[in-house]
Amino acid sequence: MTRNKVFLTLIIASIIGLIIYASYRMLNVRSEGEYLSVSVIVDDSSSDRWTAFREGLEQGAAEEKVYINVVSTDSFRSVGEEASAIRKEIESGTDGLIVEPCRGDINNQLADLLPQTSSVLSCVGISGEKELDVIKPDWYAMGEAAAEAAAEYIAGVSQLGTNEYSSGTETDSGEHPGDDRRQMRIGIISGNLRLDDMEQCIDGARDCLEKAGARIVWEISAEEMKDPKYLETKLNQEPADILLTLEDAMTQLAVSVMEERGDIKIFGIGRSEQNIASLDEGKIQVLIVPDEYFMGYHCVKILAQKLGYHLTRTETARVPFVTVTKENIYEGDIETVLFPVVR
Repeated sequence: MTRNKVFLTLIIASIIGLIIYASYRMLNVRSEGEYLSVSVIVDDSSSDRWTAFREGLEQGAAEEKVYINVVSTDSFRSVGEEASAIRKEIESGTDGLIVEPCRGDINNQLADLLPQTSSVLSCVGISGEKELDVIKPDWYAMGEAAAEAAAEYIAGVSQLGTNEYSSGTETDSGEHPGDDRRQMRIGIISGNLRLDDMEQCIDGARDCLEKAGARIVWEISAEEMKDPKYLETKLNQEPADILLTLEDAMTQLAVSVMEERGDIKIFGIGRSEQNIASLDEGKIQVLIVPDEYFMGYHCVKILAQKLGYHLTRTETARVPFVTVTKENIYEGDIETVLFPVVR
């Protein structure tokens, strides 16, 4: 009899424990109708390169009942400047953050800020930080893809034995630059070097071009391109047959300069409407386009789940990208990435 009472007591205690645990879980799950606030901090937030990203954010926010605040920013000049913006949002009471971080000691600065709030950070662009989510494109692979498209074009011109796309100038030896892939000159224009992933993008491009035996004549950055006449002056001093542009705004600037010259081909990275239109008009030969709609949408979904259900598990998601030409711009999957409003 005593054993039966002990056994019954244990069963009752277990049931009570399960009820208490279930009640605790229910109380700590976001109540129906409650909205979360999420702040988004990205480089140069007013740029139209973020259009698809914003659309993804808005779609995810509508599904998850989240208020999105895209913080107004210019191009980041330092990690401290970005950390200051993050701190301000945390102090204002935001529930979560989506961040494209600068290079430098941003991870430690974020770690110092986390104890001040219950916010969960879902970060766009952070790599190598186990405590934070990573939802971003493979920037090395995108740089490599842009360079590979340029290298394939150079190889094709060499095989044809013509240089219909170059400036037509001769070298000291009397050969046209396009007669040999090693002679065709490439200029690389990078984006904001203070961002965490731009160096990876440049490495991907360099590695690919070096393997192809291509000739890189110069590299310039977004900082140098702030002078609208800098690129034209550079081309006059050190001519190039191909421009490899590794950031959306730099691709736009290159197109604006090339519209007047018309003698240089552009292979770039970007996804703004302006660059897509330039590709369709034949002003850009190849455009590498990350699926930033997916990136924005996935960031909000993951962040809402973590905040709503108090999840601590981190997630890494690789944002896909597509290689777009004038010929394939309206093909199935590519059109879906370029024009996400039709989803």
